[in-house]
Amino acid sequence: MRNAQNSSPAYDLTLPEVHLAPVVVASPHSGDVYPAEFLGAIGIDPHQIRSSEDAFVHLLAERIAEFGVPFLKARFPRSYVDLNRNADE
Repeated sequence: MRNAQNSSPAYDLTLPEVHLAPVVVASPHSGDVYPAEFLGAIGIDPHQIRSSEDAFVHLLAERIAEFGVPFLKARFPRSYVDLNRNADE
């Protein structure tokens, strides 16, 4: 089980009781927390913008900490900030 749960506005981090591997499993595109000012500025239906999410992908790895590996899940959507893109992309 988890020995620590860290949360920020940007991500959730689940740490294992014992680290068994020198890796971190991340789900950078499954965030679904949309700032109200962002939704107001984009002019797209809130249901339509959700199509850019990798919805439910985080569920594939949410228990990975039980196997000794930290799990990092983005809370914000990639339509707001995409962690896998450069600023000019």
